[in-house]
Amino acid sequence: ILNIINQILSSIDYQINEEISNDQKIITISIDRFKSTIKFIIPNINNLIDILDSCKISDFVLFALSSIEEVDPIYGEQIIRSVEAQGISTNFAILPDIVENFPKKNLQLDIYKSLLSYYKHFFPNVEKLFLIENKNDSLNLLRNLCQKIPKGINWRDSRGYLLADELNFDDNSGTLLIDGIVR
Repeated sequence: ILNIINQILSSIDYQINEEISNDQKIITISIDRFKSTIKFIIPNINNLIDILDSCKISDFVLFALSSIEEVDPIYGEQIIRSVEAQGISTNFAILPDIVENFPKKNLQLDIYKSLLSYYKHFFPNVEKLFLIENKNDSLNLLRNLCQKIPKGINWRDSRGYLLADELNFDDNSGTLLIDGIVR
């Protein structure tokens, strides 16, 4: 996952060098070029509830599709169908490894068309897949993430929620201190 984030950020010559531990799930990055701050929320990909909770609070959801490995017909499709059923804001599909695995352009195009068709089966309004190995596509994706207004979700827009950045417990007073963003 960190490699995919680094590929997206490579278009602005930014690199994350730290390792992500199990409890570090939010990476905050300030993007001066677009005058924005992005929070990448990284769920535990082995936990469906964690994935659904992450998608629930996200303005944009990125689905990374592999060019060499098919989507698992049980768990992979379960994730896509569950996220779709829960309601999803604006989503993007990315291909992080198509150029690396298929250097020939005509083969890349065939794989691209196949994956786009597969993805459109679940999300018919998607226009394209982003090839994030290409610096221009990566920059376009980053521009969309920074400047596009996300599509609303009716049930989410009528309820407040909190994205916690930091939790602290004060033993003396028994108070839980939460630092984050309330929407």
